[in-house]
Amino acid sequence: MCLRYNSGIIVKGKDGYQGRLSIEGVEFDIVCTFWSYQKPNFIWLQRVKEKNFDEKTNTFNSYIPKPFFECKANKTKRSDTMNYRGQFMFVGFKYDLMAWFEDKTEKKLNIRINRSESQPILKRLNELNKEKYK
Repeated sequence: MCLRYNSGIIVKGKDGYQGRLSIEGVEFDIVCTFWSYQKPNFIWLQRVKEKNFDEKTNTFNSYIPKPFFECKANKTKRSDTMNYRGQFMFVGFKYDLMAWFEDKTEKKLNIRINRSESQPILKRLNELNKEKYK
């Protein structure tokens, strides 16, 4: 699957909602979980854990790959479509995520990612530099 820059696709399969995501050229597999017990429904997106084979014990050990990704996106309703919007930090930058279903069957979820206008880490670094060179 070839992804466009800062986008992703999640497809409903026999093992749930799984797909791929591209952020600033970094592509990885993700899983999506839908939650509806709270008043605003939301989705939880996160990077799939990977496995290492340990030759001494002949077993696979799972680990969380770096850079790590997870995002909680709340459901919003605009006109006739259901959207999910959320924010997350990835490699020190803040991003906005928007996801929407391609059609009414809810089998394919499209994702668009934009770098957020507010960057708290860059703002803090600029403040520290100003204080340093006063």
